[in-house]
Amino acid sequence: MGWNPLDDIADAFRSGFEAIGDFFSDPLGAIEDIFNSTLDIMTLGAFSYAKDQIRGLFDFDIPYQDRTKLVRAPAGARQIVYGRARVGGQLVYIESWFDDRRFLTMTIVVAAHQVEEITAIYANGRQVASARASGNGRMPVVQDGKYNRAGEESRIFCWSADGTQAAAILPTVTPAGVPSNPPNWTSDHKLLGQAYVHIFCWYHEDKFESGLPKFEVELKGKNDIYDPRTGLSGYTDNQALCTLDALRWSRMLNVPDADIDMAAFSTAANIADELVASGVGTTERRYTVNGSIPFDRPPLEVISSLAKAGAGFPVYTQGQWTYVPGAYTAPVMTLDESQLIGGLSFQPGPGKSARHNKATGTYIDADQNFEVVEFSQLIIDAYIADDLEELEKTFEFALTNSGPTARRLAKISIERGRFGLTVSLVAKFKALRLTPGDRINLSIERLGWTPKVFRVEAIEFSFQSGVKLDLREDDPAIYDWAEGDVLALDPPPAIQIPDALEISPPTGIVVSEELYQTLTRAAIKVRMLVSWDADDDRVARGYDVQIRKVGAANWTDIVTFWQDNSVEINDVDDDDYEVRVRAINTLGQRSDWSQVSYTVIGKSAPPPDIPLLFVEKRILKWTYPSAPLDLAGFLVRFQNGDRQFWADATPMHEGIVTETLFDVSNFSGTKTFLVKAIDTTGNVSLNPAILVQGLGDAPVENVIQEVQEAPDWTDTTQAYSFLAKSAGVTEGFQVKSGGITEGFDVQSSASFTGAFVNANGHLEGVEIGGFYGETTSIFYSADPASDFYGAEYQSVEYKWTFEVLAADVGSSLTAEVILQNAFNQRFDYTPPNYTGDPLAFPGSIVAEQGIYQFTLAIPQQQLPSPPIVENVITRLDVGDIQERIGDVVIASGGTRLPIVRSYREIVVVNLTLQEDGGTASAIKILDKDELLGPLVQAYDDNDVAVSATIDALIQGY
Repeated sequence: MGWNPLDDIADAFRSGFEAIGDFFSDPLGAIEDIFNSTLDIMTLGAFSYAKDQIRGLFDFDIPYQDRTKLVRAPAGARQIVYGRARVGGQLVYIESWFDDRRFLTMTIVVAAHQVEEITAIYANGRQVASARASGNGRMPVVQDGKYNRAGEESRIFCWSADGTQAAAILPTVTPAGVPSNPPNWTSDHKLLGQAYVHIFCWYHEDKFESGLPKFEVELKGKNDIYDPRTGLSGYTDNQALCTLDALRWSRMLNVPDADIDMAAFSTAANIADELVASGVGTTERRYTVNGSIPFDRPPLEVISSLAKAGAGFPVYTQGQWTYVPGAYTAPVMTLDESQLIGGLSFQPGPGKSARHNKATGTYIDADQNFEVVEFSQLIIDAYIADDLEELEKTFEFALTNSGPTARRLAKISIERGRFGLTVSLVAKFKALRLTPGDRINLSIERLGWTPKVFRVEAIEFSFQSGVKLDLREDDPAIYDWAEGDVLALDPPPAIQIPDALEISPPTGIVVSEELYQTLTRAAIKVRMLVSWDADDDRVARGYDVQIRKVGAANWTDIVTFWQDNSVEINDVDDDDYEVRVRAINTLGQRSDWSQVSYTVIGKSAPPPDIPLLFVEKRILKWTYPSAPLDLAGFLVRFQNGDRQFWADATPMHEGIVTETLFDVSNFSGTKTFLVKAIDTTGNVSLNPAILVQGLGDAPVENVIQEVQEAPDWTDTTQAYSFLAKSAGVTEGFQVKSGGITEGFDVQSSASFTGAFVNANGHLEGVEIGGFYGETTSIFYSADPASDFYGAEYQSVEYKWTFEVLAADVGSSLTAEVILQNAFNQRFDYTPPNYTGDPLAFPGSIVAEQGIYQFTLAIPQQQLPSPPIVENVITRLDVGDIQERIGDVVIASGGTRLPIVRSYREIVVVNLTLQEDGGTASAIKILDKDELLGPLVQAYDDNDVAVSATIDALIQGY
């Protein structure tokens, strides 16, 4: 074989291993030192070749862009997992089997060692399985909404093995009638000492329409990590302990414990566990390791990557491995010129090309599905001012899962680069107590170092020359970290590159409805309106929309490859529906369905409420701006007083009002008007428009007849205390007095029910049971002090008649009820010769000839005091009549005025004497005969009757 310079390099490493520690601070410089001391075994040209080879060996950034890829290589290199990570793993077995190859099973190795726990499995970003409570075996299924959906058979099952298994994990849960496990996965397939998952996929065209999903496994990694502080081994993500593990692990450097400074690693582990600011009022541990490393990387590269996650480095010196943590510690020794042997050499800080004042880069964010995200830029304004420009450095922290931690590591790197002063000196043997990583104070008066802090990078000594120290300038500011350094550090979202075979289902589905009119105006139908969020990323190029009634077996296509994000569905029934929408990408791949339920109210929906009701010039009016297509009209009711309930209000008309107004000029007193809309189906609006309006008393001009009912109550019922309507008797009463039942007959025009006639001669409601103590009452209270109402009163009804004579036709008929305590009453009447239902009495009507039937009804009600009817008064009222008569010649013996109107009574006669050349100076009215006309006579100054000419104004009724 030919000469291989790398073999000689390895020999040099074995013979000069103390220099390995230099690789972590200046690897290429250390290699040059080795070559300079071993030139007797190799040429300078060989060094140039070897240096190029070694440069790749010490590329310490572990690649992590491919960490979630699933690699199909049964015999390939596995991976190491420290802390928490989400990985793709290595596919070591895959088989499709059973009828039509509908089942597919695969085994994915996720770690080449035992792990603490496999916590979740994801298919195309959807979690399909969760961690077992303990041990190895089948993992609980997660309902992800696609592969495993509630109410359907699951399509993906998973099993996990954490590396402790002594036998194969067999996937024994499969659909009924299917062999218990795939034919070629047997009990011989153990994968001892390796963590893996076994995934079973049951094909379904909707679930796997885009092919086999991308699987990722989330886990907690290596769980046999030794902690020298406790002497125990287990799971941890402590950065220093993970670095120690890579040193000790037989599959890495395999360093014996005797060759490791355990105290230094214990100190570093404590530093890694310290809490530092991670935001406003929040903290995190200083250094952790979370991620995966390919097992085929050289051990030194693995150790370097682990050390980089804590801004520290291991050092091999004086026969032992020690560790320099990424934190400042106080100087342990002071040296000055008196402790030096000979001079010293130093090199100033790095040039501009090696300095930086701005850091950008990435880390793995566990809060964003373990995606690669950028940490917030770290910009040091003071350094930018010194350098006169921004000098940016980009970092990749493959084993860091915290944005603040990534910024801290970047800051330490930038600060170390600027504190670049290095010193080499030989000191007296006092310096033998130093180890790499220690800080010292170095005072050199000639250089103005009074003192300056340096960190020991390397130590060499000989008994002839002393202790050689390589020093690098250090300062507490390099490692300082305050809460202000991490303000507003919310990481930007991870960049999600769309998978051409995956498309997300639509979101934000909204269903509404409206009525629409067909060509035939009478045909009003219902239209369903379906919309969903637009695809701002323009991945979707079309949509499918389907609909079915709840309970139906089949879906109906509404549109396919629809180009908009809304669609109308015409002529739907009043029923319960299910609507679903899915998106289609440019490759024709379809997403999962997004589904919602909706109940169509349609023509059974009530019309909108009337928004405004008012009275203008004694006309009740309302507005209705949102009239539905199937509006039929309006219903108008009223209540006496201010009661605002629709159910027992009195209708004011027959049929339906088609206009938005109603004449209430005949109404008087306080009235509550209520109006609802009604459609052609008979649905009415939910809430009435309500207006309480005082319309004043009914106008009274000339009362020609008045009947008061109360005097009859007083005259005929004083001796009796309780009145009740007898069964089958319309005009009589059974009256109980002193325990004796007696007959009692009242005038035929009146009757009462459910009332006392009290000492004042008024009708008073009868108490039928107080709420207090009445357990059947909805207002029952065991405490009389907390009564809602004191008593309940039965209904009071009073009926009477009123006759209008022929001579009084056209007069105004009014009725007045004087009440106390009643919160609601109805006042109805039946005109003469009318056979329909009683009409609501508005306050006054134009009288017709005949007998009117009136009813006053006070419903049963709950009041603290009884309702009382003081009186019911019925009146006939006529308006004024007047006429003017001119140029009437009055004879000396008197003349009656020639009236042409018919009067019941003449009230006023106004006379005006004309200048006709006669001697009359006064006129007298001798009578006001309403049939013949008023008699008038003229007189002169001597009170002698004379003739005259007059004008007259006559007023009466």
